[in-house]
Amino acid sequence: MTLIRSAALPLTVHRALQVEHFEIYSFVAEKVRAGASGCMFVSGVPGTGKTATVRAVANQLRREKDSGGLPRFQVRC
Repeated sequence: MTLIRSAALPLTVHRALQVEHFEIYSFVAEKVRAGASGCMFVSGVPGTGKTATVRAVANQLRREKDSGGLPRFQVRC
C-alpha cells in the first residue's frame, strides 16, 4: 500500500490531491452504481501521486463493496 504523508505536502498540493481523489471516486462509483462501463484517463508528470490516488480510490471502493454499500465489481487498472 502506498501512503501519502499529507503533513509533508504543501496545503495547496494536499487539497489538489483531495479534489482529484473525489473526482475519480465519484466517476467510478457512479458507473458501479449504474452498472455501466466507463473510461477515465489519469495523466501527469512523474511523482505527482497518480498511482497512489487511484490505489486509494480503489481501496475505498472495495471497502464500500465489502460493507454492502456498492454492488459487486472488479477493478482493472
